[in-house]
Amino acid sequence: MLALKIFVHSIRQVTGNLEAALRLSVVPMLIQFGAFLLLDGSVSLFPTTATPYMAVIGLIAAALVVQGLIGCWIAVGWHRFVLLGERPTGVLPTLRRGRMLDYIGRGLILILLLISLGIGLAIPVLLITEALQAVLPNFPILTSLLPSVGIALVLGVAIQRLSMMLPAAALGKELGPGMALEATKGQAGTLVVLAILSTLFASVAMAPAALLGYLGLGTLQIVWKAAARIALTLLFLSVLTTLYGYLVEKRALA
Repeated sequence: MLALKIFVHSIRQVTGNLEAALRLSVVPMLIQFGAFLLLDGSVSLFPTTATPYMAVIGLIAAALVVQGLIGCWIAVGWHRFVLLGERPTGVLPTLRRGRMLDYIGRGLILILLLISLGIGLAIPVLLITEALQAVLPNFPILTSLLPSVGIALVLGVAIQRLSMMLPAAALGKELGPGMALEATKGQAGTLVVLAILSTLFASVAMAPAALLGYLGLGTLQIVWKAAARIALTLLFLSVLTTLYGYLVEKRALA
């Protein structure tokens, strides 16, 4: 099965290059964590019952910007390491501002396209839901769940297909939405299975954190969450990189 092969290849991509993976991700993640602590401290400066809404909104926006910039920093470095062989040499990964700006720009295009697709699917989904409720009036959960699963699958496949623009941005190559869709044509089944595998893997990886929290081991829970987050970030980037290499650049899977 192609999806399983891609997923296993992506895992090996991370585990076989642990030094590069840690160099590209750990320090940026620590910087992000420090920035979040500063932002959290800023929130605590206001009285709990009188926190200005605009200040809170501003802090949330700042947190999203920090998360986006750090994510792009790691992503660009990882894509270029895997696809171009650019190994990180210092404590900090190279800050490629031009590639990061291009990555952010294409990411915004991706978000706008997905919002448009979601809006376009809203009316058909509502009509299907009403039709199912008329046919199966005694199963409200089922009639609501089926359309939701359907739209989630459509959006999940669309995200993966259009996300081919992102590794291209990291490499400085032109790849618009049309080219991304053309390169991934006929791969919907593979992408659905790949999304399911990724979701299941993430759920299993984060499950021990919930157990540690239940046992009252808060410090270990934080450590596990941090480690799992780094690992999952690199894994998902590797899946995206592998898809790009296989579908766009026509590389063979090892």
